[in-house]
Amino acid sequence: MAVLILGAGRVSGPVFEYFHKKGIPFSVVSAIQKELNAVKSRYASAQCYNLNLPKDVAQLPSLIAQHKVVLDILPAGLLPLVAHTCLEVRCSMVSCNDVPEEIQELHHRVVDVGITFLCECGLDPGIDHMLAKQAVQDVKDRGGQVTSFTSWCGGLPAPECSNNVLKYKFSWYPKLALQICHQSAGYLENEKVILVSGEDVLYKAHPIDLDAVLPGIKFEGFPNKFLYQYLSAYGLQSCKNFARGTVRYEGFSNAMLALIQTDLFNDIAVPQLQPDAPDITWREFLSWLARGSYDDKELGKCTAFKSG
Repeated sequence: MAVLILGAGRVSGPVFEYFHKKGIPFSVVSAIQKELNAVKSRYASAQCYNLNLPKDVAQLPSLIAQHKVVLDILPAGLLPLVAHTCLEVRCSMVSCNDVPEEIQELHHRVVDVGITFLCECGLDPGIDHMLAKQAVQDVKDRGGQVTSFTSWCGGLPAPECSNNVLKYKFSWYPKLALQICHQSAGYLENEKVILVSGEDVLYKAHPIDLDAVLPGIKFEGFPNKFLYQYLSAYGLQSCKNFARGTVRYEGFSNAMLALIQTDLFNDIAVPQLQPDAPDITWREFLSWLARGSYDDKELGKCTAFKSG
């Protein structure tokens, strides 16, 4: 059974290693030739394809048709394109991304053609769903009823490796890992939905006692998005309090707030960071952000690195 893996970024390494150890043939698609070269150097039997999606989408159907299953580890925005193409050629798909409404609406068509779409099977969402369902079912099997549910989830570096201001290291898509820190969230409290704006999420961070898991290490957490569908999926329709949150080492939220307040999360393009701009140091760029202006005479002195 040949598997087509879409994406060769940070999360892909363990995926390739797993299939290789199991003797399962796989192909890899990436828009970055350097990533494909790295795959080929380690897994000589892997077939590699340099496609830039969605630009090269016309080449995708014939490629998918040569495989039994598609494993999508591309950024979430490309999931609808991948899903529709898999449905077109009747190929099953697995994805770690959230299920948007557009994909949910494909359910009956997917069932009718006899294929499987399995999404939300990463860490969060994914492993947290499975453990939550297992824990809730265990309570019910013993005759109990869950009235309050809290889930903390997060991938963290080993304590001895958390040696930066954020006490965090990227093992997946860095942009999305940062975006979740200022996306709207919510939770259920005494049967009432409490919504939290993206601007306030990190202000909701509070200490979490995980001494039973890792004694002596301080953690904090902030809320994730709230969806009523999680209540039904977990079998918690009668639950009065329900919260899902992201866990980080203590100090993460304050450090992130500093970066956000410095305006480093602004999506507006600035001339100093364009590929053809002169070199600029972090100190000079932060100074420009703080002042809202830049001394062109100093620009010629910047030699630390090229942004872009």
